[in-house]
Amino acid sequence: MSDKIELMKLMMNRASERKEFIAYFLKRYGDIEMKSNEQLIVELKCSDVDYYNFALCMAPNLDEPNSIARLNELSEYTRIPPESIRNIMKHVEGITRFNEISGNRMLMAARDKHKKKSDTGD
Repeated sequence: MSDKIELMKLMMNRASERKEFIAYFLKRYGDIEMKSNEQLIVELKCSDVDYYNFALCMAPNLDEPNSIARLNELSEYTRIPPESIRNIMKHVEGITRFNEISGNRMLMAARDKHKKKSDTGD
């Protein structure tokens, strides 16, 4: 079984270079969130085999009318909830578009620090 997993990891690494594969989104999501494949397996609540099978699937285009049906098919095949699949893909697409617009410069939004109730004197 471990030979099969190792082969699937190699195939995933190759597929992660091409946007038409789910592996592309998993790789970028892991990079963005600083998570390993093992951490993503836990997050997605799936087996190793299901995760690597998922990575090697063709990615649906979320802008197409049949995208919900495709997400449901992927979910049935891999036992990963369709919402999780969609969220990963949308997250990666959003960050990618943002980086294209900003020229890969990191822009940070300023936010007020939230004070603890004990710090406010209440």
